[in-house]
Amino acid sequence: CTLRAAIEEVNLNTDVDTITFDIPTTDYGYSSNTGTVTFTISPKKPLPNIEKAVVIDATSQSNGTVVLNGKNAGKACGISTKDKDCTIKGMHIQNFSGDGIKAKSDVFLKNTKISSNKGSGVSSRTDITIEGTDNEFSDNGKSGISSGGDVNAGVIQVENNGGYGIAAKSAVFINGKGSSDFNT
Repeated sequence: CTLRAAIEEVNLNTDVDTITFDIPTTDYGYSSNTGTVTFTISPKKPLPNIEKAVVIDATSQSNGTVVLNGKNAGKACGISTKDKDCTIKGMHIQNFSGDGIKAKSDVFLKNTKISSNKGSGVSSRTDITIEGTDNEFSDNGKSGISSGGDVNAGVIQVENNGGYGIAAKSAVFINGKGSSDFNT
């Protein structure tokens, strides 16, 4: 099914759901022109808000990278959550008119690339946890990472964002070392 349909299914269930990917090479968004295989999802309107706890696991796409491209989505954020935690693994989120990810609850990211959004790369009212070794937040119009709570990160690359690279209301911890007033 489509990502939109998968989000709608998650919203109907009461348990934590996992969205996985198995996009065929015959899909319209398939490309191998850049030397790497990508599967681009290009919504033509905003995706529904996610209302339940969910794991979006793009690492399940066995033969390439899943890119969520908001170029044609109109006025939209990439992934928007209500009051439940959201985990996103291995997805590239780019070119949205709002934030790449906008959450009202905790966000867990692993090996994600969030770039070229007009808002922040990722914005949460609460904590943001970033794991893995391949995380990039670049060229977003506002902050790369903006948290109303803590930011806990391992290996990250944050560059060329219009606002702060990392902005946290509480504290920022990079590889276990922190500061209570880190906003750069």
